Amino acid sequence: MSSQQQMKRPADVVLQFEGSGRWPDDLVAIQRTKIAFLLKIGELFESTQEGVTSRIGLENEGEDILNQAFLDIIYPTGFSFRVRIHHDREQTLVERILKSQSAAPSEKESAAIALATYKRVFIKSPAHTQALQKLCTRYPVLSPTVRLLKKWFSEHLLSNHFSEEVIELFAIHTFTRPWPYNTPSSTQAAFFRTLSFLSRFDWRADPLIVDLGGDLNADNVAAATTRFEAWRKLDPALNRVVLFVASSNDLEGTTWTDGTPAKVVCGRMTALAKAATAEVESKSLSLDVETLFASPLGDYDFVIHLNPAYTTNKSKAASGKYKNLAIAEETNAELVDYAPTDAFFQELQNVYGQSLALFYGGAGSTTIAGLWSPVTAARAWKVNLAYSTVPVKKGEEVIAEINKTAVLAEMARLGGELVKKVEANR
Repeated sequence: MSSQQQMKRPADVVLQFEGSGRWPDDLVAIQRTKIAFLLKIGELFESTQEGVTSRIGLENEGEDILNQAFLDIIYPTGFSFRVRIHHDREQTLVERILKSQSAAPSEKESAAIALATYKRVFIKSPAHTQALQKLCTRYPVLSPTVRLLKKWFSEHLLSNHFSEEVIELFAIHTFTRPWPYNTPSSTQAAFFRTLSFLSRFDWRADPLIVDLGGDLNADNVAAATTRFEAWRKLDPALNRVVLFVASSNDLEGTTWTDGTPAKVVCGRMTALAKAATAEVESKSLSLDVETLFASPLGDYDFVIHLNPAYTTNKSKAASGKYKNLAIAEETNAELVDYAPTDAFFQELQNVYGQSLALFYGGAGSTTIAGLWSPVTAARAWKVNLAYSTVPVKKGEEVIAEINKTAVLAEMARLGGELVKKVEANR
């Protein structure tokens, strides 16, 4: 990912006011009050800071009790920040709905989602970020290791399945639990050890419990392990929680992995890590590190190649100017957090997510790959299937087969200029 692309992504900021009894005591009204605060904050930024641009963005539409808005603050230097307001009264009100005897099941389901989202965005994410910052100070090579590991996940088209926090926890585990080795002293050693751990990690039978600063005790491990065992009894087929990743700041273990990644994705991660580890062990000092980042596209059923014009940004730095100056000159508030390939991938996920598994490396990735889901196997003919089909006569019976050619053509049509070509491997 280029520096300019990174500047387009706003840094998340959580803003919390001092306690006040003047807040409304209703979840929907609280969200409207937040919007009013954000509008005023944006107005004050623009009036007091020359060149600063602000804009309100909406999110979680249709879910009135979830956070409804954020404020983007864009500086003329190219840096941008995304501000959300944290009001601790929300948790109490959501928990009240969950405990209510008169609340409808659908209302309780929405409240459960709201509570999990609230804790992830306003409590656990800031705590995780603060812990990571402290660890990066303690271990100087942790930060480049995290970036290298994220690059590896991106190049192997796994970024859409693993949150950044999970990848960071993978890297942190190498530093806080280095046994039987010493703490890594180089980025390359830490990266290889992390891949080696991923190649051996049995995510079906074992939880991953990461120490974030030396405060992980036996009680914490026991509590997280108990939660892991409960999930395995509740979901033995691993349909919802496949990867259980807990930490000393988050013993629930499903904050970053509830619903994703799927079993096939975790299996692919393990296989790729094993291949990379074998490559390292066989070639040792003669290893070309770039080979570890080459994604085997032939393993997928099809590959959508994206137009490079929409995946990369040409910087004016080539004309002799410094990159940061080129970024400042090209800053456009309308392009902050604008990634057309991300939007295209999300649309494909929404439309075809039930009939295939999609793999994408995130912003800057030049390919989207896919595997046909087993649910699309040939079956008895019937109407209203969730994917495009074609009738095929076998003997006296007419069966329905997925119309792969039509589906791929639909994808190309949806992408328009974003799609360079669609390649079907099988």
